[in-house]
Amino acid sequence: MAHGHLARFGCILRDACAHWIGGCSGSLRESNILCRELFAIWKGLTLAWDSGFRQIKLLQRSANNVANLMAKHAASS
Repeated sequence: MAHGHLARFGCILRDACAHWIGGCSGSLRESNILCRELFAIWKGLTLAWDSGFRQIKLLQRSANNVANLMAKHAASS
């Protein structure tokens, strides 16, 4: 990503019947993929918590990718 560019993210909240409840989107300054993925998860969980939800099921399309990146980062630290 070139210097000064922004990365976009988004999240959706749905109820147990998959009905749309809300969502959010935004942008981040240049960062690595792991930071962007984790930031989007944090924003979604914060939105859910602030909306009064206490039992949350997180579905994330690239969860395996995030887990792999975290393992690689931990191994290199």
